[in-house]
Amino acid sequence: MAFPRITACRSLAIVATLAALPGLAQAIPFTSNLTVNGASSLDLVNSTVPTGDAAQTGNIRLTSSGATTQSNFTGLALSPSALNGSLSDINDGAGLHADLAGTGSNGTSENQFLFGDFSLGLANTSATISYTVTLRLGTSYVNLSALGSDAFVLFDVSVKDQLNNELLFSHRLVDTVNPNETSDSASDSFDVLLNPGASASYAGVVSARGGAFSADGSYSGGLDTFFSIVNVQAQDVGPNPLPEPMSALLLGLGLTGLAWVRRLTAHR
Repeated sequence: MAFPRITACRSLAIVATLAALPGLAQAIPFTSNLTVNGASSLDLVNSTVPTGDAAQTGNIRLTSSGATTQSNFTGLALSPSALNGSLSDINDGAGLHADLAGTGSNGTSENQFLFGDFSLGLANTSATISYTVTLRLGTSYVNLSALGSDAFVLFDVSVKDQLNNELLFSHRLVDTVNPNETSDSASDSFDVLLNPGASASYAGVVSARGGAFSADGSYSGGLDTFFSIVNVQAQDVGPNPLPEPMSALLLGLGLTGLAWVRRLTAHR
């Protein structure tokens, strides 16, 4: 059976670099005119408890002002189940780490569905300055393995805008029955232009699956992903001036006079 990217199978309201070790990234504050909110959570509604000998562990995390907070999970148990807060520094962001493992030696083992969500929301509160913000999705995989007659492990990451357009993705499948799959978006980052008063939001989904369906089958592997702000550039565009009524009237009279002079010239 082929395994399409599972993110396409689950609908969600879209709201939303890696420094591979965010805690070591340099914290550089950006302007207070740029308001950024970040969030990371485990989807406890759509995720399922591992079966058989399968196990799943990991963490959700949020880096704010250069400091990282994380909540670890085993199975589906974690507290708090969501992290959110204001971001103020370059390399701040939200992410998730997940590890899966299972063996078929005592019967079928499966991580059927594990979902995590992360998002960034941005707003430009300045009346005269535009900001170009670079967002990056850093994703790394750890020791992906599937062995035996029938086993697989699969990870997907996807970032979409508020119109549900997919902007970034990464996909890995290691399978002893079907061909292995590796695919990534052409770039791991994109720029967001925020004119004065503008806002934008982006959301990411992590999905992880694994299964061992034969007595000799086993699988394991991990994924780490982090969605962050890696650059902010400002440009002073000034206020958007509108013509005053008297200025518009004088401009109209001037154009009318110019046309009259041209007609006189043409009749000479």
